[in-house]
Amino acid sequence: MWKNQKRKDLELKSFFKQQARASFTVEAAFIVPITVIICALLLLCCFTLHNKIWYTGAAAESALIGNSTQTEKNVSSADAAKKRADERIAAQSMPGEKPASEVNVTENASTVSFGDTATVTVTAVKPAEVMRKLWATSLLLKG
Repeated sequence: MWKNQKRKDLELKSFFKQQARASFTVEAAFIVPITVIICALLLLCCFTLHNKIWYTGAAAESALIGNSTQTEKNVSSADAAKKRADERIAAQSMPGEKPASEVNVTENASTVSFGDTATVTVTAVKPAEVMRKLWATSLLLKG
């Protein structure tokens, strides 16, 4: 009688072990793909954020060049900014769509945009006007 009971207990234990292994297999069949999808989405978000930061920096750099008055001979500020923006687009090493650059340089500001990805506007600083305002303010304070 005891032998039969021990055999039944062993059979039950082995049965539950097999059930436990099978449930782990089923759980893994759901958990592993979900984990892989989440990792892929996080990686995609990182690539997207990297590209946005890259193009924002490139737009800011190009806009500063557009505002500078020290450009090469026979090259306008707008052309210099456009050239720098195109160079930065070519230097982008991440895969994906490379947007076209748009440059708008006026007397007061320059705007560089890369499609919907990044747009930067830099207002021109006129040193003579700033110095005059500072001088006038110092005279008022001395007063």
